[in-house]
Amino acid sequence: MKMPCYLVRDLLPLYHDGVCGEETAADVREHLEGCESCRAALAELDADTGAEARLNAEGEQASAEALRKVRGDLRRKRLLPALLVGLAAVVVLAAAVLGFRRYAMGVQLTIPTEDIAAVTLGEDNALRITMQDGKCWTAFTACYRTLRTGGQDKEIVLFTMYVDLWSSLFRDGWSDGQQAMLFDNLQQEAQEVCYVRWDEWDQVTAATKTEGEGSGAQDVINGDAVSGLLHPLWER
Repeated sequence: MKMPCYLVRDLLPLYHDGVCGEETAADVREHLEGCESCRAALAELDADTGAEARLNAEGEQASAEALRKVRGDLRRKRLLPALLVGLAAVVVLAAAVLGFRRYAMGVQLTIPTEDIAAVTLGEDNALRITMQDGKCWTAFTACYRTLRTGGQDKEIVLFTMYVDLWSSLFRDGWSDGQQAMLFDNLQQEAQEVCYVRWDEWDQVTAATKTEGEGSGAQDVINGDAVSGLLHPLWER
């Protein structure tokens, strides 16, 4: 029996979705073969389904984009504290390095005699010092003295120097005869150059007495009082 259009129209959604029984589906197909208006109604269902699919796809795409945005925001929120912690660590480290540098530059280390490679006193009375490889100095002082030992006088140059801890660690000081100290020798040429350790310099200068007055004054060191504190490194 041929199904009427009103009944087919009621069954079309089920037929379209493939959920009606086999016999019913066969009857609907038979009706559709001879009914143009019902076929048009089925075509509208197909069009609506396609539009719905497109809307669903667009909705899924929008949801995916929203999800990606949320994930990106979460990553940025997680990353920001890490960046702030890293920046704080860099600031703390820089402050620590600067603080250590200030401290280390104030620590004065005595330079052993063996760290000095060569000492020369030129014709211009310029004292030049060359350090061993990897060694350096950052402060230098020198003076002209008369050394009196057992009643015998000798004209000598005394010098001392130190290296601060920072320069010692990073070799950030003088090393290769780059500095010269000039002396005005008003009496006679120095016969010897002696090195005095930085931590013993005050003891040596304390053994110095000035004799005479005016242009004839002499700074005389008691040789017996400084025995073992003077390290001869050059002699004429």
